[in-house]
Amino acid sequence: MTAGLLLLPASVTLAMMMPLAGNWVDHHSPRGIAITGLLLLSVTMVLFGRMDVGSSVTFIVITMLIRGLGLGCLMTPVTVATVNAVPRPLITQASSLNNLVLQVAGATGVAVLSVVHQQVGDHFLGRGYSEQTAEHLALQYSFSVSAALLIVAIIPALFISNRRAQKHEGATAKIA
Repeated sequence: MTAGLLLLPASVTLAMMMPLAGNWVDHHSPRGIAITGLLLLSVTMVLFGRMDVGSSVTFIVITMLIRGLGLGCLMTPVTVATVNAVPRPLITQASSLNNLVLQVAGATGVAVLSVVHQQVGDHFLGRGYSEQTAEHLALQYSFSVSAALLIVAIIPALFISNRRAQKHEGATAKIA
């Protein structure tokens, strides 16, 4: 129950952010909003890495709120940019492919970070650390790797095109 309540702020924030981010994408750069989302998510990974047994509920909730903001700022602009980058008849396929890539990339990321976590934990256990300390250090390291990967993800995000989105707005206006 407690774990669910601690996860709730991120879910509620994400639910509120997705329509807001969609509105922002209509008026601003999807590239800039997506990069903001990546930066917010990387900050949360750093904050997660700093958590320990003594972390306050307030710290956890604030970190989860920032995570929800980051996910909202990332998911909607990427989806909108994907849909806007393809011809109208291919929008359903592009949307499906986007969802598939998100699911596969998410599962791959979890798998890779699980391997990193396990290897780092085993390393510290091998050096004589207690199981609890090794686990804590492995989590810190895994969150640091995750933060670094999110920062690296800014590079492809720089190539999100704003020009294609503007072309589709004109095409939609002609149809209506």
